[in-house]
Amino acid sequence: MDNLRSSNILPEEIKATDPTEVIPKNKFIRVVKNHFSLIIFVTLGITALTGLSTLVMPSKYQSKFQLLIDKEAKKQDFTPVNVKEFKHLERDYGTEIEILRSHSVLEPIVAIISAKYPEINYQKLVSDRGNSALKIERLKNTDILEVFYEDKNPEITKYVLDNLAAGYLNYSLQARKTAIESGLVHLEGELPIATQKVNELHQKHQEFKQKYNLLQPKKQAEILTKKIVELEEKYFNTQVELNEKKSLYLILEKQLGQNVQTAIAASHLSESSRYQELLDRLQQIEIKLANGASVWKANSPMLVNLQEKKAQLLGLLNQQARASLGNNIPANLDRSVALTSTSSLRLKLNQQFILVANEIEILNYRIMALAEAIRRLNQKIAEMPAIVAEHNQLERQLHSATQNLHDLSAQKEQLKLEAAKQPLVWQPISRAELPEKPIAPNRMKILSFGLIIGLFFGAIAAFLADRNDILDREAEYL
Repeated sequence: MDNLRSSNILPEEIKATDPTEVIPKNKFIRVVKNHFSLIIFVTLGITALTGLSTLVMPSKYQSKFQLLIDKEAKKQDFTPVNVKEFKHLERDYGTEIEILRSHSVLEPIVAIISAKYPEINYQKLVSDRGNSALKIERLKNTDILEVFYEDKNPEITKYVLDNLAAGYLNYSLQARKTAIESGLVHLEGELPIATQKVNELHQKHQEFKQKYNLLQPKKQAEILTKKIVELEEKYFNTQVELNEKKSLYLILEKQLGQNVQTAIAASHLSESSRYQELLDRLQQIEIKLANGASVWKANSPMLVNLQEKKAQLLGLLNQQARASLGNNIPANLDRSVALTSTSSLRLKLNQQFILVANEIEILNYRIMALAEAIRRLNQKIAEMPAIVAEHNQLERQLHSATQNLHDLSAQKEQLKLEAAKQPLVWQPISRAELPEKPIAPNRMKILSFGLIIGLFFGAIAAFLADRNDILDREAEYL
């Protein structure tokens, strides 16, 4: 026996004492067999403790309801941002959910719930720690919102969800009503402004058309071009006629040997009876002088007397001419043949000469007027593109303002119809049920987890016990 103890050869189980070594399969089976009762005891103990802990855990019940967000409400915003059509938006479900969780929406609902269950408040419904009793989620790829609530009491759970469903439906109706009323108020403010703008643009458009005489602005340039062609033709014909009259004027001036002022004076004097009477007496004296010159001597009393009478008559003629002509006396009054001529042909030529002179003056004025009219038309034609552009801009502004006014009026009528209809904006597609089974604690799951933990710690206890046995045998052997 002592020889055996002094031997360096130890049993295999005594050598394998290092807990860091990999445990062989046969050793594991041996440990289980040797310490099975310990494993069972530890496992059952931990499992029992876990089971007891579940008994003191409060039960939690959960239920839910579903809301269908109306598609028209999703697509329409009844606050007119764009006056031509209602604004179309893709719904932001994240924002919608936060609104439903907000204090302003939940507080009226909580007030109703707390009247029956005072322990329910906003902080209990919504918690910032991520474990809120109230949860709202969107059903994937749908317009459906799911509203969950959990509580220790199943009846409270259902009661809270029923009030939430009613409150959310009422919120949707009130929100829609508020949006419609807000839209109507907005439109009531916009319509007078739009009406005034239309009236102002219409007045401005009319004044612009009157200022530039625009009946058909698109054809105005063609009309002006046609008119300027007509005026240029008149200008050319008038110029030709003026040249003809000037040629006739030169011919008559050469034939009469006088200017037009003298011809006018002769014409006036031919209508003066006193001047013509004096002129006839002068002609008679001149005849007598012509006859007496061949009979009497130059200084004879008879010739001298006739010469004196002639000089006297010439003086009277000049006085009468001045009395008849006033300031229009020609410079060569004393030497003018026309003033002393009684020839009917000469008088006719004088009248024609005066008429031609007057016609020349009229044609000169006509040419100046035509030239000025042509200049103005050319200026207007040059300005027409800018005028037409401004007119078109006014018409576009007037059309836009009128269309805006019509759209606002149509939107107002549409909102009135929407307000009268009052359809249900959101629809409940499933209601909350009274939960029959709690969602927590899950006792089977907890017991299963406790069993696994018990087995784990039982195995550890068995291996520790086995190691102690080996160490004891080694100490006994030594």
